[in-house]
Amino acid sequence: IPAKAGIHNPKIETTTPSLFRRAFNWLISVPAPMAAEWEIELVPLTGWRAEDYQDSRGITDVHEADGILYLDMNLEGKHHNKSKGEIYFDFPVIKNLSEGKIVLKLRAPPGFVLNKKNGVEIYLKDINWNVQYDDRTIITQSGEWITIEYMPTTRDEDPQNLTDPGFDPSNLRRIGVKFAINSSTSDTFKGLVEVKDVQIVPVTKQIVTTKSVNVYRDKAKEVTSVSEQKFAEKSGASFYLWLYEKTIGVSGTGVSVYYDRILEKFKRMSVDVARVWLTIGSKNTSGIKYAADGMPIRFKDFEQAVEDLVNLIKIGKETETRLILVLHNYDLAEAHKDVLEDPEKAKKLIELDRQLLTAAKAKLGADWDKYVSAIEVMNEPDQSEASTGSVQGFVKAGNTVIRSLDKPVSMAAGELGKAGFLISMLEDGDIFQIHWYYDFHEKPTGKAMFSELRKNVGRFNLPDGVKVKVVVGEAQPNIGDRSIIREVMAATRESGAEEVWMWFDDKANPEYKIDFEDYKKAREEMSAGKEKKLAPAPAVKKTPAPTASHVPTPSVAPQKLKPLQMGKVPAKPVITPGKATGPPPVKKITPAPRVPLPTPAFTHVPVPDLTKITQDIGKIAETLFGKANVEKLKKNLPARYTTFLIELRRLGDRQSDVVGKLQKNLKETPDTQFGQNTARALRTALLLNDLNKALSEYIKDPNQTTETVFLSAMNPFRLHDITPV
Repeated sequence: IPAKAGIHNPKIETTTPSLFRRAFNWLISVPAPMAAEWEIELVPLTGWRAEDYQDSRGITDVHEADGILYLDMNLEGKHHNKSKGEIYFDFPVIKNLSEGKIVLKLRAPPGFVLNKKNGVEIYLKDINWNVQYDDRTIITQSGEWITIEYMPTTRDEDPQNLTDPGFDPSNLRRIGVKFAINSSTSDTFKGLVEVKDVQIVPVTKQIVTTKSVNVYRDKAKEVTSVSEQKFAEKSGASFYLWLYEKTIGVSGTGVSVYYDRILEKFKRMSVDVARVWLTIGSKNTSGIKYAADGMPIRFKDFEQAVEDLVNLIKIGKETETRLILVLHNYDLAEAHKDVLEDPEKAKKLIELDRQLLTAAKAKLGADWDKYVSAIEVMNEPDQSEASTGSVQGFVKAGNTVIRSLDKPVSMAAGELGKAGFLISMLEDGDIFQIHWYYDFHEKPTGKAMFSELRKNVGRFNLPDGVKVKVVVGEAQPNIGDRSIIREVMAATRESGAEEVWMWFDDKANPEYKIDFEDYKKAREEMSAGKEKKLAPAPAVKKTPAPTASHVPTPSVAPQKLKPLQMGKVPAKPVITPGKATGPPPVKKITPAPRVPLPTPAFTHVPVPDLTKITQDIGKIAETLFGKANVEKLKKNLPARYTTFLIELRRLGDRQSDVVGKLQKNLKETPDTQFGQNTARALRTALLLNDLNKALSEYIKDPNQTTETVFLSAMNPFRLHDITPV
């Protein structure tokens, strides 16, 4: 009997008792590895639904017509309900993708790809509702069909974008697709996105796993700042040349053709170190020749590539500039994702890197040793669209080549929380970079400018006994027309980082730009002891829990807040054996409860003691939303009702649908015990619903909502109405 086959034998159907037949089907439902001889399986396009979780309501409808799924979208960036949307399909039988992948095609209109930041993720849920989201693919093309691929993995193999502990790719019950507006924008999109050809494709999985460590220490160290003079003298710039993928190895262009122009640029910069992207292989117009199947073959002009790199290092020598060479950018995956995910193709591209670097070293001799300070395999590899495990393997292989040339390795993550695998590969003499942009790291979350940049680098879990240089490898130099170079330098030195490399866009109409004369002056000022002084970081003021007898009055108006986005809880599954086309699942399905509340929770028994309630809900809030989020709310809302409102808000969100049902029940059975309980529950639902609406209005405009609504909620007598609904 083929593994996972659906048994349908008329003779067995008529002669085998029902109980035995069910037991037999149960036995053969144990998942087996997907065999290579399996054919591609099409996922039906009928039966897909739009997700209705509170934080995923950006897709209002999904329907199929003529072999295409049409997704009706109403997305709003930074909206607590509509910043993202999902569609999903429940497999009629349990699927095994331990050696398979999902492939689908989608087509988006120009409105969705306007800023080239919005994206899509495929996800899967296993039999126990554990979920895995693949790494987000940013959609940059409109009006044409784009292929998206996702290979599920275990958490240990590759955590991808998000993987629940225990996620099992061999026992899958649901597939879904998530569309989202980038969290850094407030873009809106209304319109249709099309999806078709959703397939399960058998593959032979070749995942390179790498060791990973925690990014931050359990107990942070305190790293002392280097001297002002040393910091100023060693700081520099980070950039890619306007040539981008044509910098190395493209006839008729490249460093050699524009030698004088690039030399003049370096002279204007007048910095000690320049981190320069070579962007080898990015796009089809780069210096790498690819075969029809995507295999990197060779440099289009190897001699030209070597000459370009040699000339770049000669420019470094002429201007006394140390170079950090960045071989690839994470956008390599946009045009050549298969090069990263196919081990043979990845191996070939790394070999081409080795040939280039070896030839340049042979030509330069001592100048190679003096002016090439370090080499970086890929800029921000954690941002690549390729699977995490594949990218990690690529970086690891590239690092091996770099070390064979007796050069330190430089590494940086776009998101520090994903830097664990980079930290695990650090060796003596290597460079670990922090990339900081106010526009991305502080502004979107309302944090004070430079607050993240000033954090001491001793918090990173760098290997003990290994000398690693920590630098800020990219730093935003300006906000509009205002330079913030001096403040960035001061904040970076305060953090304990040894150098800062200011980022600038080498293109027309740059967003980030440096006045290099002013930058030079700022370094001279710091070196002379005239460093820009930053105000001390604000101390965190602890606010005691409020009491019923003492309710302080705020001295300032609360600031406008963004609504919290709640964690998703899976709906209770409904299994209809009569409609199933295959065997039932092996494991018992025990989805998480609809509303998981830690104990104690005030919804169990009404307690009129306001102090106790406030303290308990404060603990619940920290468990649900994280201590940092709660502290932020405490800072912006008066402490006397902040934590209480968080919990009421969460409960109130699900009351609007309850009210109508309760009113109907009460009308039908007004005089029974059931009716009395319903009336009590209705009062609870209405109270929470009203509070939810009031808080929503308060968030929109604090000045138009009085405190009366909230103070009435604090009345201990009204708290008696808080009972289970």
